[in-house]
Amino acid sequence: MTLVRESFEHHRAFSERMRSEPQVQQCYRVAGPWDYVVVLAARSMRDCGRLGDRLLKADDNVQRYETLVVFDTVKSGLTLPLPAPQPARSRDGC
Repeated sequence: MTLVRESFEHHRAFSERMRSEPQVQQCYRVAGPWDYVVVLAARSMRDCGRLGDRLLKADDNVQRYETLVVFDTVKSGLTLPLPAPQPARSRDGC
């Protein structure tokens, strides 16, 4: 979704609203043509529409949003396979 007006206060207000809504499972502020990616949990398409209306259409600072429906989960998880940190080397090379 994209905001109409952007300021620290507008972003804070939107973020707080997303954090307070139990059906918002994840929310990311992103770079590019969109300002946020919001992952919602809904029981039905009708419930999703009502939730979108309440959270997004009712907000006069939401310029636009796009709904993508998930048909199947191919892979999910939050584990990051990062290598273990290496010990810091001293400046003298030892």
